[in-house]
Amino acid sequence: SERATHSLTHARTRTQVQEYGCWALGSFADDDSNRTIIAENGGIKAVVLAMRAHKERSKLQAYGCRTLGYVATDSTANRTRIGEDAEGGIPAVVGAMLAHSKKSYVQAYGCFALLKLAADHAINRIRIGEEGGIGAVVSAMLTHADESKVQENGCRMLGNTAANNANNRHRIGEEGGVGAVLAA
Repeated sequence: SERATHSLTHARTRTQVQEYGCWALGSFADDDSNRTIIAENGGIKAVVLAMRAHKERSKLQAYGCRTLGYVATDSTANRTRIGEDAEGGIPAVVGAMLAHSKKSYVQAYGCFALLKLAADHAINRIRIGEEGGIGAVVSAMLTHADESKVQENGCRMLGNTAANNANNRHRIGEEGGVGAVLAA
């Protein structure tokens, strides 16, 4: 995974390398020890930078969201790193969802990343609400009503984001989240 992080960091203009680098890191990150290696070797920042540099590439955006979700899994430290303003992971995920609203695979992985970032992390829940994550997920659920992964990840994300956060619970109601969950 150190090699994949290196490739992403030094190949910012080579779109396909960036795309498959994000894919590779996501595949590696489905392992506890690799999550730590990725985070400690600049992988989070590399993924976010790739997502920012290639906003028009839906596959890269999906792979980036997938990677951030896996890196956040079962790691408070990684959730904190991804959610920090300096890394910009939450705006990158929300931006991917908004830019590629018609692509169900981007929506499914975006919901997945946000649900993992919100899990047991009060600050990320606040940031997700403030960055438009709730509205992006509700929109994804309504737009992709027949896509089970969007519905499942969307329901889980809204539940995680609402936990111990009255502002987000209110936002979920205001932005149509209750209806989206009932329709799922």
